[in-house]
Amino acid sequence: MITRALALFALLATQNAIAAEQDLTGYVHAENSVKLPFDPMYCDENGNQNVDLLEIRPDNVCLIEGQNELFSQKPISSFGLSKGQLILTLDDGPNPSVTKPILDLLAEYNIKATFFVIGKQVPSNASLIKDMIDRGHIVANHTYSHDIPNITATTIKNEVLKTHTAITNAYGKSDLPFRLVFRAPGLAWSAPKAVALNNDSTTRQYIGPIHANLGTDAPRADWSCWSKGVSSQTCADWYYQDIMNTGRGNILTHDIYYKKGKGNTAEMLRILLKRLDKEGGGISNKSGSGVWTFVNLGDLQALDQFEANATPLTPKTPVNQKPAPQPQTPPASKPQTPAVSGPFKNGNVFVRTEYLVQIGALTDDSKIPTTAGDFVKTGDITQITDLGKMVVVGQNTFKKVQIKKTKPGFETLEGLVVYISAKAF
Repeated sequence: MITRALALFALLATQNAIAAEQDLTGYVHAENSVKLPFDPMYCDENGNQNVDLLEIRPDNVCLIEGQNELFSQKPISSFGLSKGQLILTLDDGPNPSVTKPILDLLAEYNIKATFFVIGKQVPSNASLIKDMIDRGHIVANHTYSHDIPNITATTIKNEVLKTHTAITNAYGKSDLPFRLVFRAPGLAWSAPKAVALNNDSTTRQYIGPIHANLGTDAPRADWSCWSKGVSSQTCADWYYQDIMNTGRGNILTHDIYYKKGKGNTAEMLRILLKRLDKEGGGISNKSGSGVWTFVNLGDLQALDQFEANATPLTPKTPVNQKPAPQPQTPPASKPQTPAVSGPFKNGNVFVRTEYLVQIGALTDDSKIPTTAGDFVKTGDITQITDLGKMVVVGQNTFKKVQIKKTKPGFETLEGLVVYISAKAF
């Protein structure tokens, strides 16, 4: 059973971790394995299986108590993204062997990304940092040491301040030309850290911690691919499947890993972007039209509420909720084995096509991708077959089912095996 956060983390082995020939033997890098989909139901903090007025704005931005102020008490996972919108983020760099080709690749597609850099690696790559900024990318804060076990509420302010100074020194100006954003190493976070950063005039200018919903879980995350010798092609295929099945989101990758002749993130991104552009419906940043649009963290209005001078937001208009389907009268005949179910009690639950069921083991039924950009919910399904298996992930329980019938427009999903939260039933 997956825990809410993997306990084992490790540092980059030495100050030479950014060397072109980086040996990953013995290096373990694990992100928080909790799935955080860009689904309004993620905002259901009180667990009543409904999105209430105090939990969400009309543009699908969560209004979670304690989150809408400066540094968030909880990871920021709601960005108000529309279907087909993607955010590209890269952690733990820079490494010239990976970062430079990624910059050239992003220029081909006219994509602006956010690079969450480790502060100790900035001074030796000052010219590269300036080039990243001059190209219009955000160089964001990922702490100075990335020493996850020792970054506490007491030490985190110095970690962020040292990295901020390193970035401004590399750029040559104290004022950086972009929104200041922060991601916690390993996506590990606690409310006391937020309090510490909000109490400093410099660190409180940052918005964070920025979470992600794509590329966070082993074995499909890029850091796991490279540590286990997975090819760039296979890793790109996994990212492609997850993007197609989720329909929007914040993509987490890493521009630190490189070993000659092995898979790496630069090559993986080249394969992924080409496939999204050619097979997945097109990338609008490049051609002006397409299913997918890469947006920048600096341009998202959903993050305005976390600015240092922001006023906490409240909903302006009621959130339109679809009435839950009424349960059907059970048939007089004996139930089938496996049982066939009708409409769900909750039509707003996100349908998952793959889920980690234990560390290192993946149950993957995503071989049949949905239409590009689809954001499938239980309300789109009219009949399922219960396959009799329950999967527990963290504090959530999921039922394994097969889709039997759908609403018009979703017929390609019929026959697909999926996992659906028990909250839907």
